[in-house]
Amino acid sequence: MDTTSLDSIDSAAFDPGQWEDGVNTLDVGGTRISLRTLADSATLTLSHDDAAGTEALVTATADGTVTLRLDVPLGDAVGFWHPDAGWERTLPADWSAWRSLSLVRSAPVGCLYDAAGRSLLALAADRTVQEAWSRFGVSEERKRFGVWLRLSLAAGQTCRVRVSAPGTTMAAALRRLRQWLAGLPDGESLPVPEFARTPV
Repeated sequence: MDTTSLDSIDSAAFDPGQWEDGVNTLDVGGTRISLRTLADSATLTLSHDDAAGTEALVTATADGTVTLRLDVPLGDAVGFWHPDAGWERTLPADWSAWRSLSLVRSAPVGCLYDAAGRSLLALAADRTVQEAWSRFGVSEERKRFGVWLRLSLAAGQTCRVRVSAPGTTMAAALRRLRQWLAGLPDGESLPVPEFARTPV
């Protein structure tokens, strides 16, 4: 059960129940997807699954805040890339701070990768405009890496999360996610000017 609203989130607080599976939990190709809600105010279903990846759908049945966790075995992971990573190349602990996501700050996209540059977990959510919160990190006790996404949904509202199939290069996994995001309603990407491709 999730009892925290976005307005009252403590960005540095550790949630001791964050690794508990919710009533709605899916296991897809080695990735566990778990939904925690207040009073079962949302459902989690698999809306698409093929060789390229999986798409999960969170549907709110009442107004509230939901927390979605995606986690995989840590394996040989060496880093987690996300749009706001900058020079951060280490794997943080699962008690790392929550990070704000919105149209003006980062995006709900990330990729866990190994030393060979292969994707172990690559994900994107269609929540690219409205504010949401994210946290990610390693649980040493469980030997797993988790990504948490917390957002507010009104009754009837949905959030789609795409998980790219693991084993491809990080670049290929993120390219697939970019194409998925571009295919969403109002998701057409802006053209890239030619000077942006010129080395500086």
